[in-house]
Amino acid sequence: MSIGRLNRGWLDEGIDGQALAMEAFHEGDLRSLRAAGAADARLNGNCVDWIPTAEPFPRWMPPGAPVARCLDAFCDLAVEPSGAKVLAFVKRYGVLELTEGGAPACGLLGLAGSPQRSETWRGCIVCWEPIAGYIAYATSARTLRRLASELRQSDDVDPHSVIEGLGYSTRLAADTTDPSPSGQAIDEWTAAAGLSRDEWITRIAPRNWHHLLYYEPLQIAHQLWPQETIEPKRPSLAVMRQRLATYVQYRWIRPSGLAPRLDWSGERPRLALGIEGMMGDAPPLFRVLALQLAAAIMGEEHAFTCSACGVVGNRDRRPRTDQNVLCDRCRARAGSIRTARYRQRKSSRAPQDPSGT
Repeated sequence: MSIGRLNRGWLDEGIDGQALAMEAFHEGDLRSLRAAGAADARLNGNCVDWIPTAEPFPRWMPPGAPVARCLDAFCDLAVEPSGAKVLAFVKRYGVLELTEGGAPACGLLGLAGSPQRSETWRGCIVCWEPIAGYIAYATSARTLRRLASELRQSDDVDPHSVIEGLGYSTRLAADTTDPSPSGQAIDEWTAAAGLSRDEWITRIAPRNWHHLLYYEPLQIAHQLWPQETIEPKRPSLAVMRQRLATYVQYRWIRPSGLAPRLDWSGERPRLALGIEGMMGDAPPLFRVLALQLAAAIMGEEHAFTCSACGVVGNRDRRPRTDQNVLCDRCRARAGSIRTARYRQRKSSRAPQDPSGT
């Protein structure tokens, strides 16, 4: 099901937006999609422990709850963050599967998988991730949604003021005793490794250790407007929009492992981003979040595909998942559509003449 066409010119003016779509290829509907989830999870200090299997070992990564509200719940982790909230999210939707350094294991930057405990739990290998890692990504997603909304609706946007309105600082703090979520996550990985930060950085490669730091609101603000360095004058709205789109591409889409695919299921081929799970199973949670965040950036969170003609449209509120959804054109001729479907069902039930006459 297509969840939105990239018809916002500020995303990429060089591509025909009507021919470019983002799609979910799993159970036919992004709203009913279930991301891969842990079989069980628990709090362990400042971390979440999780196991991918459990008796009777039905799946390697069992699917979690439908992801219709996944991005909303994820962004909410950044509001009054706590380990209990992160654990509840993990048990409902799944795990990010962060590698040391912060890159998701499902993407090109993933180093292997989440680090593991030396002991087992319920006879299974125990993987773990810092709670601060979830908060860092949730803070980034919440920041990007607000910035995109402002950039779509206003012609006078100061990204630093928008982010500070969310309660995040866009300036380097002189007091380093209270590290950012990214810094706290790095401290967790360093302590678990029993190495100094320099030794830990060398072990996981210098180019990868700082991955999570790019998701800080301060970094996002400086990406859109580096006012204290090379651009004292505020950039134009078009420039900030394109910078935001580029940031989402390199910090969310690319690390998630989403890749373009050529889809020719309709009358003409089109370029799409596909969500598919490993070996047909549920896809990684980070990949689902990246796709939903891209839809939110485009203002396509309420997008739907018409049940009759397949055209992509938008509603003021999310369409129901238990009913057919029609575009304005098909709703006007809903009676004739129902009649046609009735005749088609009646014809398919009619007994066939063995002689073929």
